[in-house]
Amino acid sequence: MDLNTDDIIILAFPTNDFRQEPGSNEEISRTVLDLLGHDIYHNPNFVLFPKSSLKTNPVYRLLKRHMPQAKVKHNFYKFIVGRDGLPFQFYEKKDDLLEIVTELKEGMTGHGNT
Repeated sequence: MDLNTDDIIILAFPTNDFRQEPGSNEEISRTVLDLLGHDIYHNPNFVLFPKSSLKTNPVYRLLKRHMPQAKVKHNFYKFIVGRDGLPFQFYEKKDDLLEIVTELKEGMTGHGNT
């Protein structure tokens, strides 16, 4: 997956709230490394946080406060946040991350992104 852009940063918050992420932080890191094919810890465009619960994650709580209609039902749901720090788009698990990144690269205007 090509994440080489200064305009898009992916923040990943693993959770076992849906019984889909039972592994340790180290196991999750290895899985992500295998999927992305590069060292996530040296990629400023991808930040993997330690596993937490959505109920206690302050970033998730902030996102939900600004987008209460966004219903996270499983892992891999995606909030799109502008440079102003506010979420403006929400994607479900089935939505392909690479397609989302391509779409965002083509339309990086508005939402604090100008």
